[in-house]
Amino acid sequence: MWKRVICVLLLAILAERIVNLSIVLNLFREVQNYEPGKCRIIDGMIFGSEDITVLPNGVALISSGLRYPMIPDHNEGRPGHIYWLDLNEKDPRPKAFSFSSGFDASNFHPHGISYFLEDHDDYSEGAYLFVVNHPFKNSQVEIFEMDFELNMLMHQKTIKDELLHHVNDVVAVAPNSFYGTNDHNCDDTLLLEFFLPIKLSDVVFYNSTTTVIVATGFGFANGINTSPDGKYVYVSDFKTSEIHVLRKNEDFTIEPERIIALNTHPDNIEVDRATGDLWIGCCPELWRLVFGVDVIPSEVLQIKNALSLEPMVTSVYANNGSVLQGTSSAARHGHHLLLGTVIHRTMLCTLE
Repeated sequence: MWKRVICVLLLAILAERIVNLSIVLNLFREVQNYEPGKCRIIDGMIFGSEDITVLPNGVALISSGLRYPMIPDHNEGRPGHIYWLDLNEKDPRPKAFSFSSGFDASNFHPHGISYFLEDHDDYSEGAYLFVVNHPFKNSQVEIFEMDFELNMLMHQKTIKDELLHHVNDVVAVAPNSFYGTNDHNCDDTLLLEFFLPIKLSDVVFYNSTTTVIVATGFGFANGINTSPDGKYVYVSDFKTSEIHVLRKNEDFTIEPERIIALNTHPDNIEVDRATGDLWIGCCPELWRLVFGVDVIPSEVLQIKNALSLEPMVTSVYANNGSVLQGTSSAARHGHHLLLGTVIHRTMLCTLE
């Protein structure tokens, strides 16, 4: 009698785990292709465009050539690049920044990026780019000053810290300060962390001298950004399909405000500084990524009124992988929407 009860309970627990796992992996979702307007692939971007951010003047900054745990090295060991693309041009073409002397560009493998401008109208000085870098599969953050006349990134500083152990993305809040996401705790237990009902991911803050943990309880903290007024921090949880809205205090600590639930897995977050809308590259069928299926579908979300109690979530682009695989970022400027991927191509859409 008791054995039968125990067996029934174990089967019930197993069934619940299977159902929960199928939901996490989006096993029952089928992606239908649609585009927000006329879209084309950008020539020359073949090793990914993992993160994209757009300066107020319409120049897009793009990280390419990511090497990270569990991600195939399609770059064939070659170093990555930071590209810039002027969305004001009729036919924008990517241009690669060079690096100032003394920086080891041979082991540059960029991940998340963010900019900070001391003057939004003058980029001749005080225009900084923060880049998550994974040289030799490590995690650190590089700070550059951008020189568009020389087409060069002038290296200013490298930040390494034991709390910056698996950095995915950063958002700059001062010339020497940023928030960053650690998406997992340990490489050896990455799969266990992802599939077990545990949350070991966190958000850290670097204040030019020290690093502190400011938020915990994420399954896989991925993209991070701030609201246009700087009062809120957005964090995407790739594992739980959520956007966390956190309130930023004057001392730069952050507190949970609310959660926006999604039916897809969000990666990087780009914030439209004019409207406050969030643009997010997503993975709609996670099981394909987990089980190593060659074709990974894509999706892009737009979230309006993200700070309200009733945010408006809209899927503006989706593809089953036949054209664009594994979207990780999306950024809008005017009538342009730029879509990036982890290790695939880059797309530019003209919005209708």
